[in-house]
Amino acid sequence: MAGQEGLIDTAIKTVETGYIQRHLVKALEDVMVCYDGTMQNFLGDLIQFIYGEDGMDGTFIERQKIETFGMSDREFEHNYQVYMMDKEGGFLPGVLQIRINDSLLELLAKLNG
Repeated sequence: MAGQEGLIDTAIKTVETGYIQRHLVKALEDVMVCYDGTMQNFLGDLIQFIYGEDGMDGTFIERQKIETFGMSDREFEHNYQVYMMDKEGGFLPGVLQIRINDSLLELLAKLNG
């Protein structure tokens, strides 16, 4: 009985939070950051004087560099492709899962490309 009550409580809370989230999204869908740094709705009503109350855009606060975005296909293959038959640049011994026969042609075809 306790398990059933827990499931019902979880379902009800999920519905309530989903309903609240939907209302919040619908209320904020017309809010935009203007060129002067203020947040306004489509009627021009002022929501905040400065975006986020601190004026800092979260996309510029922390930067993550993804090196592969600027690479050509040839550079990407040169840096990251592994050939199983290559003795010097292939997999180290014991890296593949146990019970995989690394001499299978199907496996080689899948891994090499």
